[in-house]
Amino acid sequence: MARWWRPVLLVTLVAAGSAVLLVTGWPTVEGVRATTAAAGWAAPVLFTALFVAFTLVPAPATVMGIAAGVLFGLPVGLATTMTAVAVGSLIGFVLSRTLGREVVAGIGSARIRRLDARLRRGGLWAVAGGRLLPVIPFPVLSYACGLTAIRLRDYLAGSVLGVAPSAVAF
Repeated sequence: MARWWRPVLLVTLVAAGSAVLLVTGWPTVEGVRATTAAAGWAAPVLFTALFVAFTLVPAPATVMGIAAGVLFGLPVGLATTMTAVAVGSLIGFVLSRTLGREVVAGIGSARIRRLDARLRRGGLWAVAGGRLLPVIPFPVLSYACGLTAIRLRDYLAGSVLGVAPSAVAF
């Protein structure tokens, strides 16, 4: 039972973040514009921090990407979005890898070992495809990949490559 405390902690952290989002609710468009205008030069930095938080809970990150473009224009909005994607992806992956990978690796199923081997070899393209197709929510893919044997560099590169087309479009 001792090895299960980490996955329980991971689920608790995600649930707590989701609860905070539900309790605080979504800001209004007018509120976001007013806060952005008041923040001045720090607005993109503060927005990026908020965007990172959205990548860690089941919230529509696409809305944040669109908002970045509307608020800051293409160059700054794209930089804000890609930074948030990279940082949020990294945090979700590392949390999941640290708190859950040991349990998954310890299951010992032949099927899991085969999946791990495939993802270790082709993880970059698997992640890029998962990010390109908006079927799997952003945080779910981040946490799921952390449970596998995907290399961190392949995961990060796949996340950035997979999000880039939609980030530019938004």
